[in-house]
Amino acid sequence: MSLPAVNLLNTGLMLGSAAVAFVLPFELFLLAYAVLGPLHYLTQIAWMRQRQYFAQQRHDWLPLAVIGAVVTALAMLQLRDASWKSLAAWSPELMLWALAWALLTTVTKDRVLRVAGGVVAAAGLLLLHDQSSHEQSATTLFAMLYLPTLVHVFVFTGLFVLYGTLKGRSGTGWLSLGVFLGCGAATLLLPIDSLGYEASAYAHEAYAGTIGQMHARFLNTSWLGAMAMPGGASGGMFAPFASVAAMLQNDVSVQLGRFIAFAYTYHYLNWFSKTSVIRWHHVPRVQLVAAVVVWLLSVALYFVDYEWGLRWLFLLSLLHVVLEFPLDWKTLLAIPRELLPRRIGA
Repeated sequence: MSLPAVNLLNTGLMLGSAAVAFVLPFELFLLAYAVLGPLHYLTQIAWMRQRQYFAQQRHDWLPLAVIGAVVTALAMLQLRDASWKSLAAWSPELMLWALAWALLTTVTKDRVLRVAGGVVAAAGLLLLHDQSSHEQSATTLFAMLYLPTLVHVFVFTGLFVLYGTLKGRSGTGWLSLGVFLGCGAATLLLPIDSLGYEASAYAHEAYAGTIGQMHARFLNTSWLGAMAMPGGASGGMFAPFASVAAMLQNDVSVQLGRFIAFAYTYHYLNWFSKTSVIRWHHVPRVQLVAAVVVWLLSVALYFVDYEWGLRWLFLLSLLHVVLEFPLDWKTLLAIPRELLPRRIGA
């Protein structure tokens, strides 16, 4: 498939994802996260492994994998026993150190510079750590709430579309980028009164747990929180809402749900649509078969026991996010280089 055809296909996938997100926001996110999510994580990890995770040395990915596993373990242990909370409070710093390490592995092979950069990053993060207000600190909110979720699935997806457009010098690429940004703005900002959406019983059950608490944190820590605050709400687990039902019925909360559903669904579909460009399907057959088997087991676990499935998907999701850091940096640093020739020739 040619690049213009891929761009037009992705434009259609964007519009389709946004259209379904308008009608079934919470249900679409749950379905995409449970079914498309694990297959995306597994196939992308296998694809990145064939490329040394886009770092310059063979074993640069090991610290990233260790940090992903440690942060996941601390999150799970904290859920079971509150005594792990003080240790788990260091997870944001670990995530940000992984981000810094990924940058170092992308820009230099010099061991001295890498060690020095790693030490400086660790020292700086130690200074940033504030145990007293850690859950609401900017460090925690960015590293643990936004970076592995909306920054990854929306911001970096947009940057990948921009980079592909600049590199391919494609008019259809600019069209897809404009549609991507337009769909994101529409799902987040357009009112939903006329659609008469009501969340299903399945959405109420699923959002009564960790997913619902995360959704509430997005509302609580953004400008949307003030708009969503219902009169007389008592807060609690789903602050600023009194209950999960109140959260799923609130117009602003539904708008956020639409945006999240669109961002995640298109993020997954974008990966699967670019087989001729990324060529992820050329990963060795043994790895692909293993990925499919684990994917089927993951989906089965998710539908048998939602919370355990969610925890397993959290591990896969976080590992793939952290292991992708070098690729994220490589793309981010390549965008100015793609713009530079045009500026010189202007």
